[in-house]
Amino acid sequence: MFWLMVVVVAVVVFGTAAVAAGVGGTLGSVAPTPQPLADVEGPVTSTDLAEIRFPVVVRGYRMDAVDAVLDRLADEIATRDARIRELEAVQAGNAAESREIAEPRPES
Repeated sequence: MFWLMVVVVAVVVFGTAAVAAGVGGTLGSVAPTPQPLADVEGPVTSTDLAEIRFPVVVRGYRMDAVDAVLDRLADEIATRDARIRELEAVQAGNAAESREIAEPRPES
């Protein structure tokens, strides 16, 4: 039984050392980074977001691909927010003009 344990430990130790030394091949070359949303022109739609697939690497998703999508979405949200503020200002101006027309000014 003792000799069996010695052999098993020796196999594990030498196997680990062989893998650490590079015996058995290495990882393949890294593929070029696909950029999600790169082919989408114009505003991003909910369908575009539902179809996003990020490239997977050993420790999760490729950070540069995720950062690129988040940067684009942040820019589009900022643009939409600015447009909403602009339209609300126009609407408030139109409402003020409508009140002035509806309420005649007292003659002095």
